[in-house]
Amino acid sequence: MENYTPTKARQYLYQILKAINKQKKPITITPVNGNEGQVAIIIAKKIGVQSPRTYI
Repeated sequence: MENYTPTKARQYLYQILKAINKQKKPITITPVNGNEGQVAIIIAKKIGVQSPRTYI
């Protein structure tokens, strides 16, 4: 699993999202101070195509 700082994740967000969807591997975003309690994980999720619905 790749690890990014918040600054690098912001800088490369579009490239990261493309890579996650292509490689199906999650990434972690960890603060510079390394506080493990504040880690974010981004994963790919396949969403099926649904038929259009009308809500009233």
